[in-house]
Amino acid sequence: MAWTMDQFERTVAAFPQRRAVSGQSAALTYAELNAAANAIADEILSNRPDGSEPIALMFNHDSPLLVAMLAVLKSGKFFSCLEPGYPSAQLEFMLEDLQTGLLLCDEANFKLATAIAADRCAVMAISLAAVASAPNIQRSVSDDDLFGVFYTSGSTGQPKGVMRIHQQLIDRIHKDTRLYRILPADCFSVITSASSGAAATDAMLALLNGASVAIYPTRQWGATRLADWLRAEAVTVLRPPVAFFRRFVDSLRPTDRFPHIRLITFTGEALLAKDIEAIRRIFELDCLVEHRLSTSETGLITRLLIDQHMPILWPTIPVGYAETGVEVLLLDESGQEVADDQDGEIVVRSQIPLPGYWRRPELTGSRFVPDAQQPGAILYRTGDLGWRDADGCLHHGGRKDQMVKIRGYRVEIAAIEDLLLHIPGVGEAAVVAHPVADGSKSLVAYLGTAQSAAPSIQEIRSRLAEKLPEFMIPTRFVFVASLPLLPNGKVDRRALPPPGNERPHLSTPHVAPRTLFEEKLAEIWAEVLGLDIIGVDDDFLELGGHSLAATQIVSRVQQTFDSALSMQSLFSAATVTEMASLLLDVLLDRTEQAEITDLLTEPGQL
Repeated sequence: MAWTMDQFERTVAAFPQRRAVSGQSAALTYAELNAAANAIADEILSNRPDGSEPIALMFNHDSPLLVAMLAVLKSGKFFSCLEPGYPSAQLEFMLEDLQTGLLLCDEANFKLATAIAADRCAVMAISLAAVASAPNIQRSVSDDDLFGVFYTSGSTGQPKGVMRIHQQLIDRIHKDTRLYRILPADCFSVITSASSGAAATDAMLALLNGASVAIYPTRQWGATRLADWLRAEAVTVLRPPVAFFRRFVDSLRPTDRFPHIRLITFTGEALLAKDIEAIRRIFELDCLVEHRLSTSETGLITRLLIDQHMPILWPTIPVGYAETGVEVLLLDESGQEVADDQDGEIVVRSQIPLPGYWRRPELTGSRFVPDAQQPGAILYRTGDLGWRDADGCLHHGGRKDQMVKIRGYRVEIAAIEDLLLHIPGVGEAAVVAHPVADGSKSLVAYLGTAQSAAPSIQEIRSRLAEKLPEFMIPTRFVFVASLPLLPNGKVDRRALPPPGNERPHLSTPHVAPRTLFEEKLAEIWAEVLGLDIIGVDDDFLELGGHSLAATQIVSRVQQTFDSALSMQSLFSAATVTEMASLLLDVLLDRTEQAEITDLLTEPGQL
């Protein structure tokens, strides 16, 4: 039997009555968890008696999911978790790609599982109430065998199944157990979906050390009930997504404290100095913070440990130093290493086998390359950017695929989001490049401000202008209560609402055109800026104006009024009212009085 299940069963023998897992539907001791997993493993083998193969799981974020995961491993097979919240088409694609013969589900998802499975595979619903006790199962599994296939969310295309082997899991558990001195008294929170792999790894880290796992119903409760839940479950190890953690902090009462929590781990998104400040304000002095860089393909790459006394010298927290057995390279486009203070793509050199993508040998071969310089090592290009500071600490610079061209300039979206998150009143930020009518792209910033007063667009633009060139400042700002999240806790950029053509929410009241002259100018502005209406006192920049739009407006004004108005005039007259005044002075020198009178007539009076 593989080390994972062998160790788990030894833990069961040592702590049979200790709590192993708690969720909304059930709390199980180690003995109860083991017995239920054995019984379900028997059912799996009665349907699928052959050797290693994938078994699909479709469960709510609750205790039965963990039972099913253990049952699959005990049966000598490997699992893949399908998140019920994903679109049906995505679930169907994953199930078809997995080529499994069996889909396990809970009763709540039986209807969905049956519809998704169709004629692809058999479906088996599990109820813990109906599970009988069964002895341990003896199956032979090697460390090179798979324990799971974890699908990416498909945010940049079709989902890809990432294979993980027992050796990767074993290596991670050994390292974290030693580093953090995991004890049976610990309780691990599981907040993110098991479909990402991180939740499964954390659960196994707890269960192989005699600790307990507490599964939080994230989709049902959101962040507002997390504080009471953490205290009720006496959680000691907290691993929240960064965006979710900020919502949690915003929901806290002034007196909220969490004396049990000794370790908080973050990965996946930028962690800011203000997040560390919040932790130091809320949690105990001995609480340790870990910031990680990891990928589904490689597992853990780097980590940085921060105690309550460590000086925070960066506005954005670095991701730390390479894990044992992993070397981090920073390469330019030609594959050459860059200097430590230069941006490069983060490339992982691993001595641990990395099996790659499920049923995609060509993609695996292109992304996981044998290292010519170190026989036996594998190179994996992460697609992430980074740079090192003087002492070798790695700083994460965002995804390469979030580099976009705006008006001919290369723009790093992560840099804009980072600056937005440092503006008081902005709790969450996501910047997206949206296509516009002329085929180019413009930047739209989505800002989550649920628990605080939203800053004005003028204030946001002013703060960004201190650090960014004009072409990197978003043209539109969309305020939302909170940003949509994927099950792994990252922002779901595809679910962000389109910016639409509505006038932005400005501090300036809307003032309609008072003359035919202002009405014609307002129509030109609105058409060029892609807005339904604008006010004559609205600021050009706050409406989303930029240098290219200014050129287009001036050109249209020159054609409409046969005027030699310069582009500089637009920037010195930043509203329709001011432009109308400047233009009127030009027209008075050469236009008949009757024409001027017509232009100054109220709209609709001619």
